[in-house]
Parts: sequence; structure tokens; C-alpha cells
Amino acid sequence: MDKKRLQQLYTCISQSDEWLSGRELAARLHLSARTIRNYVREINREKPYILSSQHGYRLNKSLAADNYRIQVSSVKPEPILPTERVYYIIRHCLVLRELSLDHLMTELCISDRTLNMDLNNVRQILSGFQLKLKIRKDSVRITGPVYEQRRLARHCIFETTGLEFPSKEFICGAFPEYDCQQIETILFQTLEASGLSVNGYERYDLLLYVVIWLREIHLGNAMTREECPVECIRNYHEYEIAGELSRRLCRLIGQSCNLWEQEYLAALLISKTSTIHLEKCRLLPNYPLIEHTVKDFIHMAGMALKMDLYDTFFIKKMTCYFQRLLVRQQMKFYSQNVFFNALKNRYPILQDVCAWSLLHFSKQFHISIDPSEVGFLAMILCEYVRERGYSFDMAVPCTLVCPTFSHFPGQLIYTLTEGLGKAIHIDQVIETLDLEKIDTDDRLILSVVPVHGGPFILPIVPYPRSEDFRHIYDEIHKIKMRMYSRQLCSFFSSMLPPENFYVNVSFSSGKELIHKCCEHLTARGYVSEGFDEDLLARENMDPSVFYDTLAIPHHCSEKVHREFALVVLNKEAMYWKDGYVDMAVILATRDQETTRLQKIYDLAVKVLSSRKNMDILLKAGDHASFLGQLEQISGQIL
Repeated sequence: MDKKRLQQLYTCISQSDEWLSGRELAARLHLSARTIRNYVREINREKPYILSSQHGYRLNKSLAADNYRIQVSSVKPEPILPTERVYYIIRHCLVLRELSLDHLMTELCISDRTLNMDLNNVRQILSGFQLKLKIRKDSVRITGPVYEQRRLARHCIFETTGLEFPSKEFICGAFPEYDCQQIETILFQTLEASGLSVNGYERYDLLLYVVIWLREIHLGNAMTREECPVECIRNYHEYEIAGELSRRLCRLIGQSCNLWEQEYLAALLISKTSTIHLEKCRLLPNYPLIEHTVKDFIHMAGMALKMDLYDTFFIKKMTCYFQRLLVRQQMKFYSQNVFFNALKNRYPILQDVCAWSLLHFSKQFHISIDPSEVGFLAMILCEYVRERGYSFDMAVPCTLVCPTFSHFPGQLIYTLTEGLGKAIHIDQVIETLDLEKIDTDDRLILSVVPVHGGPFILPIVPYPRSEDFRHIYDEIHKIKMRMYSRQLCSFFSSMLPPENFYVNVSFSSGKELIHKCCEHLTARGYVSEGFDEDLLARENMDPSVFYDTLAIPHHCSEKVHREFALVVLNKEAMYWKDGYVDMAVILATRDQETTRLQKIYDLAVKVLSSRKNMDILLKAGDHASFLGQLEQISGQIL
């Protein structure tokens, strides 16, 4: 019984000289009349502190000097907030399988009306897990697939603890009745011996799922029929591993595991691990179709990144990844999104390619894909690109002014290349003092002799040191930003008509903005009906939001009749997925012009996501001033 509520009831009665009815007290404290009676009985257990009659309740003044007090500091209070009560109900339903409604009202100290509202909130949460709340006579229970109930149990842990990522210490504390250290040892020893590996972001999430799985079996809540939605799950190599692992783990609780539980554990291992046995993946019936999709993905990524990414081993690795992704999405064993916004901010095209590929994959296999998958795929692609020695950064054309002195020019070129990597491309060397040959427009000029006349001329010492390289990198950044701004200004001059410029408007969300603007675009013949839904599908997969200031939804589609840009400068920051933005830019090109769209998109991110540039552009009062300020940015040394 809630000790704090007992004290609240006593205080409420003691502050009145009149009789208070049970109904009045129930209304004041948001309790049921029956709970009030139970509380009065509890308070009066040792002495009759409260008098009761047909008129209600009143303080027994003869005992007022005793001043009823109860220690609440050492007692864990029952859930009071609506959210706390909702998850209390869910947790107890999952463990006990069935709860008495009367017991719930007594334990939570609430009326039947409040309980009904809480149960409606429970239903809302369950709707995201293919589960239902069944009320029969005086009891309530959760029904639906067992694997979804386990996913719900994990969800409750994160929601009620505020936990962002599980740790071993947390798991051991949350399940003290199990030897989680021993479970971890058995789990990861088995995986390592079987050629399965777990990355650091998944390790303890996998352990948490396994402990929940073991607890459910221990409580008698095991699967009793085939529920695993993954086709041919027993054809996977991990099914055999799951059999061995389940036998070792179930010995810890003195029970055994049925074949349906083995299927569940196999799906969990497939979802949360990677394998070195790539050849075994070829034995699965879906391999040819997925391999074809992977080749399309690699071709698309190579075109966008201007790199040759085709490699037989990488195709096998990615096909295996997409096979596991299919299982992960069917079972909804999603991962926590950790740092992938930082990757998107740095390499927008890389993440964009992954988002489009996953969107295509989801349509082809008729499944929904969690947005966190985009970041993981981008990490894999980024790692592969780096391994092959490619760079995402554009090399700036550079002129080296270094008059001949023995072998010195060649030595200096070697030193600069070593120190700057692929950041510059020295395509011109002037070995005399014939300086009028220098082209200073948007080029970096590195010179060991005095040169004048260009914006990006940097004198260097014959034998540069680390601090010299830092100065050169600063100049490289300035040149790139100037080039990007000029190119974007050129695109916007042709793609952004006055009718597509909105200023001082009040859209409340990105969804509203896209729907309203697409109505305008459809009416003016830019796009066909349904373009807004395609745009939203891409945003749902991976929101095109950068640095919490800018959104750039974009699409290349047969529904686009002519390419365009549309700019919205909102009065106030508008809600966009999980954040807020000040500016939105919609970009679209016709089908088969993907490369062009990606180039414009990349330029827009690089230029517009700069906070300094955003502050300048947000001051624009109309279409002409916006383009003028963009032109001004392109002429500045940023």
C-alpha cells in the first residue's frame, strides 16, 4: 500500500473541521471510494485516528496530539504518474500473464475510471507490437505473439529506466535472480567458437535479449507453437548454433528448450551477429535475389561516390548482410542509433545512397525497415571505401610555384603529398619566375616565392612543418566552400523560380510542409499526384536534417515533370521528425537524373548547413534577396 498516499489522506482530513464524504476525498486524491475505506482502515490499525460515520470521515481530536505520521523514505512508492502506472500494468501482465482489475485498483490506488484510461494507454503502446489487451470478467491480460511480448519487455526497460544503451552492470542489477555473468560467458564463448562476431554496439543488447528469453522460459512463458515469421529459419547455419547454445543456457535454470524457442534464438543470433561463413549464406533460397539487389546497390554507390566498388568478396559480404537484415526487420530486433547523424552531416551522399537502397529493398521484399539500419549500412560502406584507399573529399586543384634548384621541386611535391594526402592535386608546377602563367581563379597557389593577385595564394617554406599543413588545410576549406557556393548559386538561379520561394510562413511540421508545398507543385505542373507520399517515404527512412537547422527532402522520380528547387524560410522552427529546423529546401529531378540530384543535394548540404550561412540566408525577405545573399556568400572567403 502506498505510504505516501496514506499520509496525504490523513493530512487532508486533519485540515478540515467538518465531515468529509468518501466521494469528496476520492475526488480530491484521485482515488476510488473503496480505496479511501481501505486507507482509513490501514491508518486506524493501531489507534482510531479517523472517525467514520454516515456523514463521512473526520479527525479524532482526542488523538490529535499523537499526530499520525508514517515513514515513507524507506518505502518504494507505488507508481503515481499515468506513464508509470501504464508500464507497471504492462510489466506485471507480462510476468504474471493475468491481473485482477480489483487488485490493480488497490495497488495503484486509483478509481475504475482512471484504470480504464490507463488501460486505453496500454492499448496504444501494444498496437506497436502486434499485441492486444484482453479484458475478461474481472481480469486483464496481454495476448499476441510471444516474441513480440519479449520485445515489449525490452521496450519497458528502456522506457522506465531512461536507459539509452544497456550495460552489463545494468543487466546484472535488473535480473539479480540469474547469473548474468555466467550467461554472458556461455553466450560469447559459443558465438566465438562458431565463427559469429558481435560489434560493440550490439553486445549487451544481445545479452539483454538472451536474459529475457531465458527468464520467459523459466517462468513457463515459452512458445508453444510456431511463431517465428522467418521463412526457412532452420536452413540457417545459426539454427544449429542456437541448439547448442540453448542447451547450455537452459541447464542454468534446470529446464529444457523446445524447437520453437530454438528458432527464436536462431533468429536473434542472425539479427545481432555477423558471420565468417559467407559460403554457407549461398545455400539459402533467397541468396540469388538478394545478391542481385546488392549488385544494384554497389553500382548505385559507385556512381554516386565516383568510385569503383565492385569486388566479389564485398558482394558476398553485403549479400550476407542483407540476408541478416531481412531477418532482423521481420523479427524487429532493431538496434540503437548511436552516432549516425554525425556520419550523415559529414558524408551526406554516402548516407543518402544507403537510404535509397534500403527503401528499394523494403519495397522489393515488402517489409518495413527501421531508420537505424541506414546508419549501420553507411558505416559498412564507409569502412569498405576507406579500406580501398578512396577519399570522400574532393581534391583541390593546386599550382606549385617552386623555381628549379637541383631536385628540390620533386622533393617538395613528395613532402606536400605525404603531408596533405589526397586533399590537393598538384596539376601545375611553375619552375621559373614566369609568374604571369599562374591561373589564380579558384585554385590554391602554393609558392616558395612572393606571388600577388589571387585570393588563395599561400606562401610556404621550402621544408614545410605540421603547422604549415594546418594553414594549407584552412585555405583548402575556403576554396572548396567558395566553389560549392558558386555551383549551388548557379543551380538555384535556374531551378528556383519566385513562385517556389516561401518566406514568413508558419508550417508546424515537415509533414505539413511537404503536403502543402506538393499541392502547389502539382497545381503548377512540376509533379504528379502522389509525389508527396514518395518524398515522405524517403524522409521516414532517414530524415534529411542537418545540424538541427536545415531539412533538404529530395527525390528523383518519374512523377517529376521538370526539375525544381523550393525554399521555405519558416517564421519559427518547425518540427521535423525528431528535431526542429528553420529552413527547408525541396529538390527534385526527373527520373534517370539521379547523379545530378545527388550533386545538387551534396552542394546544398555543404553550403546551407553552415550556421553562418544560414544566419545570412534567413534574413532574406524575398526571392531576389535570397539569391543575392547566396551570391554574396559565394564571393566571400568563409
